[in-house]
Amino acid sequence: MTVIHTFKGVLTYKDGKIAEQETMGDAPDALSMCAMTSIGNKVVLFGGADKTQQMSSDVYVLDTTNWTWTKLEGNGDGPAALASACMAPLSDNACILFGGAGLAPSGYEGGYGLQPKDEAWICTLGEKTVEWELLECERRPEARLAASLDCVGEGRFLLQGGYDSVSKETFGEPWILTKG
Repeated sequence: MTVIHTFKGVLTYKDGKIAEQETMGDAPDALSMCAMTSIGNKVVLFGGADKTQQMSSDVYVLDTTNWTWTKLEGNGDGPAALASACMAPLSDNACILFGGAGLAPSGYEGGYGLQPKDEAWICTLGEKTVEWELLECERRPEARLAASLDCVGEGRFLLQGGYDSVSKETFGEPWILTKG
């Protein structure tokens, strides 16, 4: 089954059919450009922007066994509010987050106010909390938003594509990120 979070709620795709799925708990506001990944029977959602372009640094977990959302409390040391970051599973209780964009002091400006990031973070999930660890890299990909990130082996991640809203450059080269 595929789970999709939209401005209007959660949709599931199964057996060739799309259906609206009712959820319970502390659900996120209507968001776009949020990062999501699956870890077992849970879907992790980070950041995103609402319809007024206000960005978030919140982390939510949707347990798909009972369709209950939980908002996790952070330790305050995580990434800034971001939209269009990418995320992939790292272990049964952690994921990796890369890139995304923050908002310039001048605001969204039709997308021109997005400031791309080049940070990689490990997000470790507790029952009600999230802990963040910034990954230090000798060499890192250029800052980007709207890229794809996927696990391609234990501790190895393929980063592909993305966009720099400042230079207007679209990235085509793949990067392998390795968690040692």
